[in-house]
Amino acid sequence: MIYFFFGPDKFRSGCKVAEIKARFLEKNPTRSGLSVLKVEKEDKNSFLPAWQKALGAQGLFFSKQLLIVRNFLLNATAANQKEILEELEIKKEMLTDQERVVIFWEEGAPKEKEKLFQYLHQKAKKQKFDLLSGPKLNEWIVQEAQKINPNISFSRPALNILAGYVSDDGQRLSLEIKKIVDFKGEGEITPEEVEALVKSSMQANIFETVEALSGGNKSKALELYHRQLEGGDDPFYVLSMYVYQFRNLLKMGEFFYAGEQNAYNLAKLAGLHPFVVQKGMSQLRRTSLEKIKATYQKLSDLDLKIKTGELEPKLALDKFIVEC
Repeated sequence: MIYFFFGPDKFRSGCKVAEIKARFLEKNPTRSGLSVLKVEKEDKNSFLPAWQKALGAQGLFFSKQLLIVRNFLLNATAANQKEILEELEIKKEMLTDQERVVIFWEEGAPKEKEKLFQYLHQKAKKQKFDLLSGPKLNEWIVQEAQKINPNISFSRPALNILAGYVSDDGQRLSLEIKKIVDFKGEGEITPEEVEALVKSSMQANIFETVEALSGGNKSKALELYHRQLEGGDDPFYVLSMYVYQFRNLLKMGEFFYAGEQNAYNLAKLAGLHPFVVQKGMSQLRRTSLEKIKATYQKLSDLDLKIKTGELEPKLALDKFIVEC
């Protein structure tokens, strides 16, 4: 069986991948037959040996296999794409093989003219994950909240405020929903509760921690991180906040380092709230675009390794701050 998940909403596509992976591991807790391959842009080596090794790694007591291939179409060379396309065309039985599942997971939109994209789009079980907005995003928030607690509802203004704060970050939005639902317990969530639980904590923690990191004050960043854990924040939530702020710094940095240092203009160009831009500009002055890009890449890699169980989240974030 071959799945093809792609589109800019990598959080929802990642949830779909995690759902399939969880079902696989329920039946096979030893993890035999599970392989995850992430493709980097700079890697020009043949991908075929890794592909063949992964699909040939059957367990002694468990014959099923799950191969997750991350960002192959986005990053693989033309030669590698051609090799894998030829493999798929030869082994057509993989399209219906229930014992062998391959997931092509793209965190973005690959080029649709590529032959491998066209093959997967036509033959595989596909799903495109566009970023949600407006009524669709509000509907998703309500559904996620009611999965946690069916006795919870949102007032329309509360939904709009929550979506406005973190609509571009599905992982953080999911964590914020859980925090609000756990706090409320039951009943209708109000705009005031969203303001108190999301906005204030986000501003106080993200900006201060990233300010310390961008200024090279690792001891203060560690102190703030452990203070968040002691306050009950989940490590996944903390990680999502770091990702959120460094993504914002990337958006601003593109224009800031090109010479645009007027906060009002920068907010319009980057599509961010003026308050976020004003705070971010002080961090941009302390670092470089190259350092921001490198840190954001480290966070992305960390996120993957934590989600796939390779790293323990608390220790991984400790190490990240020390090495940042």
